[in-house]
Amino acid sequence: MREAGIRVSSRRRFVVTTDSNHDDPIALNLLRQDFQAAALNQKWVTDITYVDSPEGWLYLAAIMDLSSRRVVGWAMEHRMDRSLVLSGLDLALNNQKPENCLIHHRDRGSLYASADSRKVMSKAGIIASMSRRSDGYDNAVIASF
Repeated sequence: MREAGIRVSSRRRFVVTTDSNHDDPIALNLLRQDFQAAALNQKWVTDITYVDSPEGWLYLAAIMDLSSRRVVGWAMEHRMDRSLVLSGLDLALNNQKPENCLIHHRDRGSLYASADSRKVMSKAGIIASMSRRSDGYDNAVIASF
């Protein structure tokens, strides 16, 4: 079964939240599973998860600061699209006001690799980092959130 470009299993109730089959540029993996940060706003990690509600799937994009292990930005919507990740990033930027050289690590999904996402990050002076293909450990801290 497919809904809005998202694969939904008919036997198990799960949603694939990463579409890495795209032509957008992939950033280098700068985090390399180093989940330590000496100060706030040095390293952020982000991921999308979902909640099955009576109204249907709700998608949550969360951004965590690796120094404090606190969620610094988030967005929740009924649709998993670019506005979801951009809203979460906007909240994090407005709340934290990071300086240049912040590493923002995420998976290789099309929502994070999109031109819109790259533009916002570039304007904010954020350095993009992306997980290796099919390596769940690269984003383990935020995935366990």
